[in-house]
Amino acid sequence: MKKILMVILTACFIYTGVFAQDTLYVKADGNNNNSGTSETEPLKTLSMAFRNARQNKINKITVIGMLDVKSEGIIEGRSAVFNFIGSENDTGEILITGKINARENEKAILSAADSNLMPVLGQNVKIRFEHIEISGSSSESNGVGLFIYKGMEVTLGPGSTVKGNTSFGVFIASDGILNIDGGEVRENFFTGITVTSGGVLNMTSGAVTENTAMNVAAAGVYINTGGRFTITGGSITKNKANKGIGGVYVSKGAVFNRKGGNITLNSGITGRDPNIYHAR
Repeated sequence: MKKILMVILTACFIYTGVFAQDTLYVKADGNNNNSGTSETEPLKTLSMAFRNARQNKINKITVIGMLDVKSEGIIEGRSAVFNFIGSENDTGEILITGKINARENEKAILSAADSNLMPVLGQNVKIRFEHIEISGSSSESNGVGLFIYKGMEVTLGPGSTVKGNTSFGVFIASDGILNIDGGEVRENFFTGITVTSGGVLNMTSGAVTENTAMNVAAAGVYINTGGRFTITGGSITKNKANKGIGGVYVSKGAVFNRKGGNITLNSGITGRDPNIYHAR
C-alpha cells in the first residue's frame, strides 16, 4: 500500500512540475537569462518567450506591462516590433495574454510607439490574444496594428484590443486568417480591418467600432477582391467614413457571408447605405 501511495505522489509531483511550465512570463524589466516560468523570474523579451514556447511546446505566454521597441532591444532592420514567424509544421496555438484584472502598470500592451514600425506581424503560426492591447503604430508606411499573412491564423479573444493605429487596425493578406472571438478592433484612423485577396475574416463575437476613415472606401471592414468575411455574431458599429462606407464595404469579387451580428449606427458618404455596401 505504501509503495502504491509513493507512486501516486511521485506522479502528482511530476504532473505539477510539467503543468507549472505551461506558462512563460514576460516583463520589460525581466531578464532573458531567467527561466520565465514564474512572475518573479520573467523573461525580458516577447521574442525570447515565443522562441522558447515553440521549442518547448509551451502554449501560453503571459505579458506583464508594456513591451515595446526599447524592451525588445530593436535597433533597425525590422518592419514590426514583434515578429511571430513559424513554420508550416507548426500546428499548435499559442495564447499570448495579459493578466485578468491587471493593475494599471501591469496591463499588457504591445506597442510600436515612437518607432517607424508596426506592432505585430506574423506568418505560419497560430496565435490567440486575450487581455492585451496592440497599439501605437504611427508610421505612414507601417501604420498597421496587426499584419496577418502567409499561413498565420490569429484569434482576438476576450479582453484583446487592436486600437490607436494610424493606418489599418488589422491587415489580412494572402492565406492569413483573423477570428474575432470576443476581441475588439477600435479607434484606428484609416480602416479597422482590411481583407485582401486570399485573406479570411471570421467574426463570432466582439466589436469593430469607432474607427475613422479619411478618403478611403471603408472605416469598419473593407473586403477587397478575393477576400472572405463571415459574420455570425458581434457588432460593427459607430465607424465613420467621410468619403466611403462606415460599416462593411464589399468589393466586386469579394465574399461576404452574413449569418448574424449587429451592423448599425455607422456613417458614410451620402447616397449609399453606410452600414453595408456591395460594389457592382
